[in-house]
Parts: sequence; C-alpha cells; structure tokens
Amino acid sequence: MLSIVAASSERPDHPSHSLPAGHTLICFSHLRWNFDSHRLQQLMSRFARGGRVIYWEEPEEATPDCEPALGVRTCAETGVVVVTPSLPEPMKTADRDGALRRLLNDFLAEEDGPFIRWYCDPAMLVFSRHLVSAATIYDRAVASPGSLPTLERELGDVADFTFTGDADGLGARLARAVRPLAPANLNRPPTLLAAEPQLG
Repeated sequence: MLSIVAASSERPDHPSHSLPAGHTLICFSHLRWNFDSHRLQQLMSRFARGGRVIYWEEPEEATPDCEPALGVRTCAETGVVVVTPSLPEPMKTADRDGALRRLLNDFLAEEDGPFIRWYCDPAMLVFSRHLVSAATIYDRAVASPGSLPTLERELGDVADFTFTGDADGLGARLARAVRPLAPANLNRPPTLLAAEPQLG
C-alpha cells in the first residue's frame, strides 16, 4: 500500500535510519554525490553506516569514440559506493537506455541482494524497472530534473511508499515495506525477473 509521508525537520543522522539486515540500497539520483552537501547525501551516508549503499548517478558525456563504461569509487568518509556511467554522445534514446541497462546488469551481477530501490529521478526507472527488489521508494523530497508524468505515475504505482522528507522512523518504515522475494526469484540473479514479475 502506498503511504505518503509529510515533511519533517528530523535530522538526517537520526538513529532510526538503518537498513533492514542483509539488504543493499541502490539510490538512483540525478544529483552528483560530490555536489556540495545535500540532504540526500546525508541520508545515504547514514544508511551506509549499517549496510551497503550504492549511489547511481546520472551519466557523464564521453567522446563519440568511447564505449559505454562505469566509473566506480567508494566514498572514503561514508563508505557509499558511487557509480557514474559514461556514455558516448550523441546517442539515441533507445541506445542510451539499452546501454544503461547493460551497465547496471553487469555491475549488479557482482553484488549481493536483496535490493531496495530508492528513486529520486523517475527517468532512471526506464533502465532499471526489471531489477528484482524487496522494496521500492519514490523520493519526492528531491526536486526532479523535469516533468515525466507517465514515469512518475508508474513509479508511484510500484513504490511501497513515497518519501517526502519525513525522516522520523524511516528505518522502521523501510523494514515494514521490505517483503520476501517470491520463491522463483530466490536463486536468480537480481536483474532477472521470474515468470510472475515482482512489480516493486
């Protein structure tokens, strides 16, 4: 069930910010990790104190002769794994989405789930909607880079809850949102859906 939560002045380093045991959070964001200090960065840093957090940034432009690639680094201060795709430009939209999906699949093939998806940018759902996840969060506390009503509706439909800035009890809400994966998915790579897809 979709829950809408209201904004709060709760500090981002509140002790309630903990990941459910054994889960990996992957945050899809258009904000650069190193772009000053922002609330999302603080929130993900707090999550990383008790679990694995992957921060997937929007792509950087590469020269036309380059192949799609990933830059992966670990923030020394927080332990957050920052992933930055680089794509040759110009690139058709369909080719761009396909390249991002392949890069995501290759990267997550080396990662352990189950995953919690955290979306700040609905556009990133296009190349990641196939990802098997235990929960999906739609973060509307971060301003979207543009209006994408179709993707916004889709993300709203599959999200287990929508985060609008209320950090109070966030860890508990995550724990309630997480659900066991279907038996058919337990031994599958995290990027392959079973015959009965898990919408979240």
